[in-house]
Order: sequence, then structure tokens, then C-alpha cells
Amino acid sequence: MGQRSATRGALWVIPLGLVLLAIGAAALVPRWIDWTHYRPELMALIGDVTGRRVAIDGDVRLTLLPTPSLRAEDVRLGEAAGERSPIFLRATAIQADLDLGALITGAVRVSSLRIDHPVAEFLDLPTGTDFLGLGRASLDRVTITDGEAGSPLMDAGDRLTAIDAELVFGKPGEAPRLTATFRHRTLPWRLDGSLGRALALSIGPRGGGPTLRLTGTVAEEGEARFVGKLKGEGSRGTELAHLLGFGVPKPAEGRFALDAAVDLSPEGLSLHDLTLILGEQRIMGAIGFAWTDQLTWHASLRANRFDLDAFRTPWQPPLVPRTDSSLPNGTLTLAADALDWRSGVLRQARISAAWDDGTLTLSEGAVVLPGGTDIAVSGAFLPDENWRFAGRGEVGGDDPRPALVWAGADPRWFPRGDRWRRLSGTLALSGDRDHLSVDRLDVSFDNSRVTGALRVAAGDRPTLSATLTADRLPLDALQPLTPWAELIGGDGGLAPLTGFDGSLALTIGESLLVDHPLRDLRLTAQVASGVLTLTEATAHGFGGPEPFRLSGTVDATQTPPVLALKANATWADTARTGDLLRVSLPARAGLEGRAALALNGPLTKADLALALKLGTADAQIGGTWAPLAGTALLDLDVLHPSQPQALRDWTLGLTADGDGPVKLTGRLDLSRSRLQADSLALRLPDLAADARGTLTFPVGDGGFKLDGGIGISVLRPAQWRDSPASKARLADALLWPLEVDVAVRLGLLDQAPYSLTDLAGQLRFANGTWRFDDGTAKLYEGTLELSALLAFGESEPHLTLNLDLKDAALGRATAAFFDEPDAEGRLSAQSILTAKALTLAELPTRLSGTLAAQSRDGQIGGIDLAGLRAALAPATEGNPQRSADRGLALANAFTTGKLPFKDATAEVTVGNGSATVTKLTATVPDITIEASGTSPDLGPLRQGRARFSLKDGDAALLIADRNGAGWQRRLEWSEK
Repeated sequence: MGQRSATRGALWVIPLGLVLLAIGAAALVPRWIDWTHYRPELMALIGDVTGRRVAIDGDVRLTLLPTPSLRAEDVRLGEAAGERSPIFLRATAIQADLDLGALITGAVRVSSLRIDHPVAEFLDLPTGTDFLGLGRASLDRVTITDGEAGSPLMDAGDRLTAIDAELVFGKPGEAPRLTATFRHRTLPWRLDGSLGRALALSIGPRGGGPTLRLTGTVAEEGEARFVGKLKGEGSRGTELAHLLGFGVPKPAEGRFALDAAVDLSPEGLSLHDLTLILGEQRIMGAIGFAWTDQLTWHASLRANRFDLDAFRTPWQPPLVPRTDSSLPNGTLTLAADALDWRSGVLRQARISAAWDDGTLTLSEGAVVLPGGTDIAVSGAFLPDENWRFAGRGEVGGDDPRPALVWAGADPRWFPRGDRWRRLSGTLALSGDRDHLSVDRLDVSFDNSRVTGALRVAAGDRPTLSATLTADRLPLDALQPLTPWAELIGGDGGLAPLTGFDGSLALTIGESLLVDHPLRDLRLTAQVASGVLTLTEATAHGFGGPEPFRLSGTVDATQTPPVLALKANATWADTARTGDLLRVSLPARAGLEGRAALALNGPLTKADLALALKLGTADAQIGGTWAPLAGTALLDLDVLHPSQPQALRDWTLGLTADGDGPVKLTGRLDLSRSRLQADSLALRLPDLAADARGTLTFPVGDGGFKLDGGIGISVLRPAQWRDSPASKARLADALLWPLEVDVAVRLGLLDQAPYSLTDLAGQLRFANGTWRFDDGTAKLYEGTLELSALLAFGESEPHLTLNLDLKDAALGRATAAFFDEPDAEGRLSAQSILTAKALTLAELPTRLSGTLAAQSRDGQIGGIDLAGLRAALAPATEGNPQRSADRGLALANAFTTGKLPFKDATAEVTVGNGSATVTKLTATVPDITIEASGTSPDLGPLRQGRARFSLKDGDAALLIADRNGAGWQRRLEWSEK
């Protein structure tokens, strides 16, 4: 029993050994066999599995246990049998795990295909119906480890690396599933999809970001073609730019969405019905690629809005820079409703361009700038190391100022008013990265046209040159909004002149300056090392044969800038030139003049020397001028050789009998708010011996004002009698656009018989009314208080004159009116006179009013009181000879002696240009005196009558008539 059992146990060892022997043989025998001899058969086998032509350059091994597997090293897969495959693949090794059961039955079923470190080159798209190239063998799974894929058409950085993929085949009829990870430009990506005839792929960054999904169908018959949809979504677009190997302006935040129809064929790729959303920006259109002979592209896009400001920020560099930056040939048509750029909005942007063998041809580039200005450019660009270009441009708009402000121009330099209307222009552009040439420049605005050329050269110190010609350019209309002093003296000032070198040649055919026509304006200037040199600036139009000329230098390298300028000019009409300079000069029309100016020193305070020739007068003005502050302190010295000629030249409305030189000296203190003349002295032989004073003209919100004081030594109004000024309308001569408050002192007002001395008062003008207040003067050794009011109403000017004379010398008054000073006593007088006159000449004839005069005690010379009494005594029986002798006695009474009087009063009526003494009475002992007289021109009396009557006696009448410088008198007896 035991022996049988032992024998039975030994018998089991034999089959077990045979099995182990078989397993060992299966495991070891294939290793002892040199399978290389079976390489052709194995290549055919792998070709059947992969559907590709196979070349095995390395070792080949076959193992049966634990799973039958075939491993070939250094394998190359190429064209498929009977067709041209675009895929060329080289793998370190390919291992196929076979189904042993299927293999025993003669079927090849690969349960797993592993490809180690494959390197695939995509030369073209597949053209066969076996799009996946899986051959005739059935597969369960394909695994790729550490793969790499690319194309000769790609940049080196565009290759896919670190590819780990798994392709799983399901049941018959089910689409294979693909899962893969890879790196593209160092970014990790993940790919999932279904690879059946109905293709679906999803790709996105592994760390999060936008995801792209491709769905569609692969054609089953004929040429390989894929038609489907491409969709994308996410919140960041940075990774997409990095996917293509480009830098990005900043991380693209906000919504990202993509929707496009895809059509892929061996001839190319088309993305149409494209909609791309990046934040608030929406781009629509189509993009296509073709690669029949060479890769080309075309794009037709339209956007609602582009944020170009994002491209001005520092860019994130690409993770892996592109080694080949060349761009395939292609065309682009792009339109945008709005462009955000430089914090402004540009509208209706259009671009049509073509890229051909390294040359960019822009057939159209147009945009509407802020404010409505249109700009269009076209041309060709060669983006080599020099960036050469050539083309043309156009510009047009109603008002370019908003566009210039958007471009960074300083609006303070813009002209007043709307002077850049209807802007249009064309120009030719050429140059490279360091040079710009603008030729055939032709710009029109308002009623002006400018033509010429510009040259710009970049570098450490840019240079700019311009040659421009304008048919007409109104200089007064182009004055900047901001005063020149603020522009030049503000921040920056002339500092920009230190940043470049250049030259300017400008010619202007016609111009206007303060409505004064100018012609043939020429300017030639250079800037070098911060020094502006005015070679010559000339202008015709001042009426003289020679133009105005300006030349010199402005050194902007110094702080403040230093001036060295000189100018000279001649003009045929001094008065018109005064209007041009906004200085009202009372010069007669046609008076010629000449000026020479020198200005040297810092811009803040320069030395000024001005020499003027005004007719036959010579003027010298010198001192300091601060242009930025608008102040000057100048000495004035004017000499005219002839008083009558000076009065005619300067149309002061005066005439003079004597001749001799006229001299004016003074010191002028000017600022933006006032003009002050100190120590002003005017010397004329006849009109005034000396005039001194201070005049100040402040300018404020209330209008122009004149205040200060003026003193005149002698004034003779009689010389105005026949002058044009006397016939001028008072409203024209005295209605001034200013306010006046001036203290006046006059040494002598020489106007017989009313010559005043030491006249002083306050002269005021405001709201159409002249006033002379607080007036005092000396008249006939007495004190005269006077005031005057001249009001300009709706009709004639109205003058009111108030006079109050106190304690005057009666003898001085009688000497002035009667040429007989032999009178003693003190005189007082009061008067209110009014007049309505249109001219100065009419004033004497329009004066009206009365004057009341009084003299308390006094005496009249040339009348013997006793003789007058005797002559006027009545006849008596005791003196029978009296009637015969009274005529002689009366005549003798008016020869010598003095007639004392008391309480003399007089009333004078003024009207119609004459003065009439209507009532003059005086009381003497026993005699009453009544007199009257007439002055037809308000001057000395021309005729008079005096009646002397004795109480209880007779009366006599003295009648006097002026005959030349003397009087004719006669005596008559008067009835009582």
C-alpha cells in the first residue's frame, strides 16, 4: 500500500516537470533564437498591425510568456501601402502584446500596443480613408510614452513634447477614446477625445484656463475631409497666446469664448462663421489656411471694440521665444467699430493688408479720430532691420482740435476761435526706422493752404527740417488761446528747443495782423544745440519800400533763455501802424516812420533800445523789458525841430504862431495792468512852456482807467480857435472807453480877459460824464472856485459851469475888460452857466446864464467928484452963468480925480455868444451911477453906457465905443 502510494506521488512529478520544461522552453527558447532573420516577416506583421510601411533598424525580440509580445527597437513607420502618408514616425521601441488564444487560431489580435519615445513629423494631411492608420489588425489599446510631434512647417518651439497618450478601442462600432497629456512651449496641456468618424476633441491647459472643443465628422469616402465646429470658453486668454509662442500685453482677464465652423481638407483649413469674445471685445469673421504648395493664410474680421491701450503696457514675454519669426504669406481685412487707444475712442477703423515674401502692403488703413477727423494711409512696409516703408496719407475733418488733444498736443497753443475748420490734406510718406520723409504735403484749412515737405531723423539727438509755403495765413486769427508770456514762461518754456536740431523755411503769401494786411512773409530759422537762430524774418505791408526785418538768437540752454534780437522796419503811415500795434497814435495819415529795435539779455529782464523816426521827429526809448512779466522801465526822449510841423504831424488839433523845437522827455513804467509816465516833461515854444506829471492806466475788470496827475505850465486856448479840434464833435473827442480820475494843475491859462493862474482841480470821467471838481484858481488876484459838469445824454452834450470869485482886485478886472486899470476896490462874482453844444467851437455861442458881481467900497479913477457935482448942479439965480458953462464943467469932470463908491453891484447876462451888463449900479455921495455894456464874443467890452445923476440935479450920459485898441467917448445930457 505504502509502496503504491509513493509510486503514485512520483508519477505526478513527471507531468509537472514537463509543464515546467515547456514553460521554460517558451520563456528561454525565443531568447536563444535570432529573430533578426525573421525581420521581413516581422515588418510585414507590424505593417499589418499599424497599416504602415515599417522599417526595423534595431533588434527584434519575441516572448511568449507571460503574455505573447513582440518588441522591435529603432522602428520607423512610413507610407502606407498604395498611398502617400504624411506621417513619418521614428520610435525607440514598439512593443505589441498579442492575444495567445487568437494567435493559436491564426488571428492576430493585439491587446496592447506600446510605443516608446516616438518622434513624429507631420508632412501633410492624411489622404486615405484609413484616417487613423490602424491597419487591419484589431487593437484594444495603444500607449505612447514620452513622445514628440512636429512639422517642418512649425517653429521649433511649436513642437509637442512629453506626450503621454492612451488610445482605447472599445467594442466593434464604438469610437476609440483618446486621453493624452503633453507640453507645448513648456505649458502642460491635456487632450481628451473620441476618434471615430464622428470626431470629438477637447483640449485645455492642465492648470486651468480656456478650453477648446472640436466636434465634427470625417468623410468616409473619397478625399479625407473634416467638417465640424470649434468652440472655446474660459476666463483667461494668456495661455492661448503662449500656445502660439507669442508675448501678451497682460494677463487676459474676463470672459473668453470661441465659436467657429471648421472645414479641414488636404488643401487647407477654414474657420468661418467665427465669433471670438475677449472680455467686452467681440470679433467676428473668417480665417483660412492653405498649404497646397506653400502655407498661406487669409483673414476677414470685424470687431465691435479693440482695447489697444492694453498693447501699450509692458508685455509678458513668451515662455519659449519663437526661433523662426517669419510669417507665411497672407491677407488681412479687419474692421472695428471702436478702438480704445490713449484713453480715447477711435471709430470706424479699417485695415486691408497683404503679407507677401516679407513685404507688408497696406492697401487701406483708415480711422476716425476723436472729434470726427478722418485719417487714411496706404503703402508698403519692409520689416527688415531698417523697417523701410513708402506710401501716402490723407486727412480730413471739420475740427481737428479734439484729435490733437487726444494725440497729446497742448491745447494752450491752439488759436482763438474756430480757425481750423474744414481741414483736408494729402501727403507722401517714406523712410525707415530712423528717418521719415513727408513729401508733397498739401493741407488746407479755413481759407488757407499749406504745401511743402518735412524731414525727421531719429537718433540720440533727433533732427527736424521743414520747408513750407502758405498762400494765406491770418496770423491774428492763429494767436494761441493762452498769452505768449504764460506759454513761454510756464512749465517747460523753451526747454523743448534743447531736445532736437532742425531748420524751418516758411513763406506766407498773404496774412492779416490786427486786420492789417501783410504780404510776402518769410521766415528762415535753425535750431542747433539748444540755440534758436532767426536767420531772417521779413514781412511787407507797412507801406514802406522795405520790409519789416527780425533776426537774432534765442539761447534756450541757459535758464532763463537769453535773447539777442534786432529788428528794423519802415512804414508809410504811422497812424495805421499804431492801430496795428494796438496803440492809438494821433498822427496824420501818411506820416512816414522808421524803427530800429535791439533786445539783449535774459528773457526775464532784457535790455531794450528802440530808435524811432516819426516824420522829422527823433525818438529814443531805452531801458529794461521783462517780456514774461509784462513789465518795462524805459526812458523816453523825443525831439522835433519845428513846433508848427509837430502839431500838424501829430494832429493835436492845435496851431502855433511861433517856431522852435519841441522836446518831450519822461520815464515810462509799464506792466500788464498799467502804463505809468513819470517825470513827463513837454516843452513847446508857444503852446506850453513846460508840462510835467504822472499818468497811470490800470486795466481791470471795470475797464480801462486813467488816474494820477498832470501839470502844465502854460496853455493858450486861443490857438485852438481855428484848429480842426475845435470843429470836432465833442462826443467823438471826449467819449473815451475808459474811466478818468486825474489831478490837474495848470500854471497859466492864457485866455484874455479871463487869464487864470494856479488852476488846480480833479478831472473825472465815468459813465459818459466829465466832471471837474474842487477847482481853484487865481483870477484878478482873487480866489476863483469853480466846477464843471459835461454830460453826454441821448441828444446834445450838456455843460454846467459854476463860478465863485472872491476878493479879486477891481483894477485888474477893469484893466482886463476896459483896458483902464485906474480903479480900486475888491470884487466878488458868482455865476452858473450852461450850454448845449455839439462841438468845441459852438460852446461860446451856446453858453447861457447870469453873473452877479459885487464891490463894497472902492473908487474909480479919471472922474472928479467935485467937478461932476458942479456940472450936474441945477441952475440958480445966483449963478446965471451955470447953464453956459456946464458942458465944459462936465467934460472937465472926466479928466482927473477919483470917484469913490459904495455897494456897487452888477448883473451880466450871457447868451448867444455875447455877455451883456444889464444892470450896474454904484452909490457915491449925492450921485447915482447906472451902467450897461456889451461883449459880443465874451471877451473885453466893446461898448458901454454910464448914467450919472445928481440928487435934485441934472443927469449926464457917458457913451463909450471901442475903436481898435482905444475908446471913443462922448458925453450927453440926459433927461432926469
